[in-house]
Amino acid sequence: MNGLLTAAVLSALAPSPVDDKDQVVVLPLRGLTARCCEEPVRKALASLPSVEAVTVVLDGKSYRAEVRLKVGSVLKLTEIDKALEPANRDMGAKMGTKYEVDGGATVEILHYVLVKDSLDKTEATRKLSELSSFKGVQVHEQVVAPLFVGPKLPTLDQLRGALSVTDFAFAPQKDGVRYMCRIHLDHAAALPGKCTACQMELTRVETSRVAKETPRNTGG
Repeated sequence: MNGLLTAAVLSALAPSPVDDKDQVVVLPLRGLTARCCEEPVRKALASLPSVEAVTVVLDGKSYRAEVRLKVGSVLKLTEIDKALEPANRDMGAKMGTKYEVDGGATVEILHYVLVKDSLDKTEATRKLSELSSFKGVQVHEQVVAPLFVGPKLPTLDQLRGALSVTDFAFAPQKDGVRYMCRIHLDHAAALPGKCTACQMELTRVETSRVAKETPRNTGG
């Protein structure tokens, strides 16, 4: 009996496991035209090494993939495109369509952007400030991490129009916050923790999100 009581106490004191929902990135999809498209796309995304589970959901007339990542992982668009190649070659070709992440998705899902040529912060700010709700940007050579907060967020396609994008990296976030390793940028999570590569504490960063405009104080 004492052993059972001790086990119960230790279980209660143990840290709670990460909620699966905190590891999910929602990717709007295009090219899926029928139910028969769902399973090839799900299998393709589930095959990625950073992915634990995938659910493909029909929401009205549009599809989305709810992708649960392994803790600390990110997901890159080039990886997604490559994983979808067999599905596009087989089922997609038969259906006369192409499965891909919808470029109309907003930047809420974005961790960072890879660009063709190195940028400095001044140049990146100039290029991005023309987009709605722009608040700031962090730049390290070819890695650009923009922040957008406002009632209307830009889309991935609009970012492509502003920058010479070679890849997008997606990562979970919660309530407008993400935790990332400053050394290993591909280690990020929605909750505090340590980098799985270097064991350093992850740094809290603000993420792009929809927010109401703050009324200006006109004085008086």
